[in-house]
Amino acid sequence: MKAVAALIVAIVALSPAAARAETIDFGWLAEKFQLHCAAVFLDEESFHIDLAPEETGFETIEEPRHPGELWSNGDIQLSYISAGQAPAGVPAPQCRMTADVAGSFDHLASVGALNRQLSISGGSTSGKAMRNRTIWSYANEAGTPLKLFFDSRPQGAGFWVSLTIMNVKD
Repeated sequence: MKAVAALIVAIVALSPAAARAETIDFGWLAEKFQLHCAAVFLDEESFHIDLAPEETGFETIEEPRHPGELWSNGDIQLSYISAGQAPAGVPAPQCRMTADVAGSFDHLASVGALNRQLSISGGSTSGKAMRNRTIWSYANEAGTPLKLFFDSRPQGAGFWVSLTIMNVKD
């Protein structure tokens, strides 16, 4: 788990706010996360077909320090690490979206929105000083064990948020 935390911290460091055009609505981000990450990330081929840059507006970002692939559409930064790209001890595949959301953002209310959007429940929230993390451990319909991380922190006039889903099956 320490390897996972270290990888997430490293990816966070590679996600500058300047790469994003504007703040967005969290509900819209949750829908995009469901569509482009949660629904397809376990199948690398489906993930890449779904990403279709000509339809989604995502463009590749070259970042040699990142172990997987990175894209941005101006509002959202998307990261994907396949099983073949993951460092030893890091669960894969995994998919991550980051964005700046509007200043009216509320982490706990957004947990409820994610529960509804992804048809999951629960989640364990921790944090302080408006820096929050919620973690869910659950199985999908096929029984594959998954872990979902939802992080938020104040940034500028709004909040930076990150959603990461990963396969934790050994």
